[in-house]
Amino acid sequence: MEGINKITARIIEDAEREIALMQQENEDKINIITAEAESAAEQESLEAENRRLTGLLEAGYDDGTMEAMARERLGLVMPGETVFYFTKDREVQTDGTGSRSGS
Repeated sequence: MEGINKITARIIEDAEREIALMQQENEDKINIITAEAESAAEQESLEAENRRLTGLLEAGYDDGTMEAMARERLGLVMPGETVFYFTKDREVQTDGTGSRSGS
């Protein structure tokens, strides 16, 4: 009987090790699948942004639109133009060359 108990104990130990190994393999597979899903979602987001930007480029902005955007977003000032910036305490004048004079 003692021999049967040792054999049974050995079989149970082997089964427990095999189950632990299978659980670890399944966790690894789940982690890989999760990472792939996150990567796919990020890729789809980047592709959507690329489509949006491509659409803007293909819209063919004319020179006037591009100039207006540059003025608004980048503060473009053409040579010879005078731009006034108003602050709470004083006015600052820019003459188009980047030099400023305060009053």
